[in-house]
Amino acid sequence: MDMKLEWPVPGKAMYLDGKLEGIMVRVKQGEAAKAIASGTVVSAGPSRGFNQVAFIQAKSGYVYVYGGNEALFVKTGDQVISGKEIGKIGIDAKDGSPIAYFFVFRNGQPIDPALAPRD
Repeated sequence: MDMKLEWPVPGKAMYLDGKLEGIMVRVKQGEAAKAIASGTVVSAGPSRGFNQVAFIQAKSGYVYVYGGNEALFVKTGDQVISGKEIGKIGIDAKDGSPIAYFFVFRNGQPIDPALAPRD
């Protein structure tokens, strides 16, 4: 993974193990999660295992998923620009430490987040 890539939060991105194709980043509690691509919030709210989650669809059709938030600063229908703070990372229920999760989908299929376009 290219460590120079822009991620939603600062820190070392690590691929998730298991069935999910995405990354996790260990951060300080309360760290701001920022959009890496502009788009429309198509869903925002709680998601089991991932705290509060925001789904942002870019004009390209890619859907960027930002999880691990204890609070969201966006709601469904909001327009988001790259770099906007969309949430605040909280404590992961399984791990007990603050973790940000990031996933990207194209045509409904998960892709490697490192390959997703950024604004």
